[in-house]
Amino acid sequence: LFGMPHAVPEAVGEVTSMAEATTVSTTTVDLKTLTTNIAVTEGAFVVGNYRKTAGAAATVSLGLKLNATQVIANTAAASATDRIEQGYFVIHIWRQTTNYKRGGYMQFFNQVGAVTTVLPFDTDAPAAALTAIVITGLTGNAAVTLGVADVAAHKRPTA
Repeated sequence: LFGMPHAVPEAVGEVTSMAEATTVSTTTVDLKTLTTNIAVTEGAFVVGNYRKTAGAAATVSLGLKLNATQVIANTAAASATDRIEQGYFVIHIWRQTTNYKRGGYMQFFNQVGAVTTVLPFDTDAPAAALTAIVITGLTGNAAVTLGVADVAAHKRPTA
C-alpha cells in the first residue's frame, strides 16, 4: 500500500548500510550501494533516510539503479527553498518475471518541505538476479549537500 511502508510481514534476510554518504555533485552519482543476492522470483523492500542542507535555493534528487540499470531517474526529493530539509524513502521491488519487468516504485516522504512523490520504474528491471541496489542522487547547486543514510534492504520470499 502506498504510504504504508512499515509492514513487511514476510521479509527474509536483510542488508544494511547505515553510514551517511553525501554529495554536492550536480550530476548523477551513486550514493549508496547495497550488495544483494535477490533472485528474479523474489522481491525486496528498501528504506532509508535523506537530507539536504541550506546554502542555495535548490532541490536535491534521488533515483534508483538495480545492478547497473537506472530504473528510476533522479527526481526532486525536496523543495528548492534555501533551507535544511529531511525525509525518508521507501522502495518496493516486486518479483521480476517475463513480461513483468517494471514491478516496483520509489516513494519519498519529505518531512519539512511536504514533498511526497511516488515514482514507478521508468525502465525494465534487469532480467537477472539483483546483485546491487543503488541509491543515486544529485543536487541542484553545489552549495547544497545531499546526504543518504540508514539504508536497509529486506529480501522477500519466493512467491
